Amino acid sequence: MNISFIPNFLLKPLLKITPLGLFYRMRKNITRSEKNTKKIITLGMTDFLVKRGEKRALFILKETAKRVPAYENFLKEKSYSQNDIKNAKSIKEAPISDKASYIRPNEEHPADLCMGGDMSPAKMIETSSGYSGKHTYWLRDLKEVLREERQIPVLLSIFYDVSDDEAFSINGFALSSWVTGIQAGNASRRKTATINIGLNPPEIAQTIADFYKRYSIQSPGGFKKALIMSYPPTIKTILDILDDMNFNEWDNMEETIFVSGGDGFPESYREYIKNKTGGTLFSAYGSADTGIQLGIEAPDLIQLRGYLDKKPELCRQFFGKDHPPMLFYYDPTHVYIEAVPAETGINELILTPLYERRQPLIRYNIHDEGGVFYNPKSELTDLLNLIQVELEYSLPIVYVYGRSDGSIAVFSAYVYPQQIQAAIFRNLAEEFCQHFHISSEYSENQKPQLVVDVCVSSKPSSEQIDSLHSDILNSNEDLGIILSEGLADPPKINFYSKDDWPWETARGPGQKERYLGAQKKQK
Repeated sequence: MNISFIPNFLLKPLLKITPLGLFYRMRKNITRSEKNTKKIITLGMTDFLVKRGEKRALFILKETAKRVPAYENFLKEKSYSQNDIKNAKSIKEAPISDKASYIRPNEEHPADLCMGGDMSPAKMIETSSGYSGKHTYWLRDLKEVLREERQIPVLLSIFYDVSDDEAFSINGFALSSWVTGIQAGNASRRKTATINIGLNPPEIAQTIADFYKRYSIQSPGGFKKALIMSYPPTIKTILDILDDMNFNEWDNMEETIFVSGGDGFPESYREYIKNKTGGTLFSAYGSADTGIQLGIEAPDLIQLRGYLDKKPELCRQFFGKDHPPMLFYYDPTHVYIEAVPAETGINELILTPLYERRQPLIRYNIHDEGGVFYNPKSELTDLLNLIQVELEYSLPIVYVYGRSDGSIAVFSAYVYPQQIQAAIFRNLAEEFCQHFHISSEYSENQKPQLVVDVCVSSKPSSEQIDSLHSDILNSNEDLGIILSEGLADPPKINFYSKDDWPWETARGPGQKERYLGAQKKQK
């Protein structure tokens, strides 16, 4: 169905009277078309799309309660009866689930987690990465895998202006059974010429050098654009290897686009990538549990975050912290997202995927700290007017700070890896070698002390070290206050080479980098 030619004044009332079931049947075709998708997400109907998503979530709840044995038992344990389900007016009445309370207790009988109690129709099995080191297996039907693979190229075209037959992609995400790599490669090949290398920085660097030299627009019939996809720390490693190769041919492509996922990063890192390569770093938001296509960065959100990065007072006003979160547009008819306070008082993101899945998840807590602006053009009016940024898309925004336990306490100050990472890139961008780790200990004076371990290629100068110390304190107002009052000792910064790095910060392909709480390497 082609809706791109329908005038807005006719399309809006038509969508409003379309029954929910018919709307979702139409949606399958709409989201495969760039013109149709762009029409919908620029129509100015954000509230309508969110409400459609909430109604769909209620429908998914009722279907899952009837047809998934593990979820039926889960509801009984939570004293949520069949009558509660039948009479529910909102998905928000259902109990919250997570990996610990719902997935782990049923791992001995995985079919019970599946629709109809049957896992045999699944056509793809993926594993989650996470921080635990223990695999969780996710069973996917072919149609749910293909749905994401078909939609991602449409988003690449709309948000990153990538047209057919003009770009090549290097897939540097972990391959094998890890969720991101396989799906990213399958999706990008629908839009670009794709080489699936996996998590191999030396090979990625060599491929970049070869393609920018012989396969770019500098050669007849060459590619105009390049998409380089990998995790944020890995991209830095790739660039370091290219430096060692004396690579300086970034200008051979009209545009270089870096696409990352798995970890957040500070704006100073994005600026470092821009200054180093001339390219733009974008991030995507997703999880193995709920799907890799949850949220996507866009140029207007990057502009907004860049402004907030220099205004900690505005960050505190709108987000409650001194530094900005990652900001993503998301499709509220694809996933229903809530922000619910945890026992700690931190808002955690609760997700309900709205497409048919072999393993449905209802109000599933992935323990990411963040929030939602369901209608950002309305909710952020004052901020947008202040910085003169106009949001291009009529979509809600999910903002993410990372795992809800992703901070350490130094007396009463909470220090976040993002703050430290930003300070490192502002002061040690060239020397930094991917890894850093933060912890809290008691000093010889028996006072709390922040400890920052940094992996470097060469020891920084005394001026750089002093600047890094100052930057860390300036990036965390609470830490500066407790130091000025003598309640804690100044941060201790240790530098290590790659060979001497003492932490098990990343244990293998698909495992996320651990910036705090890692284990010491065994000698």
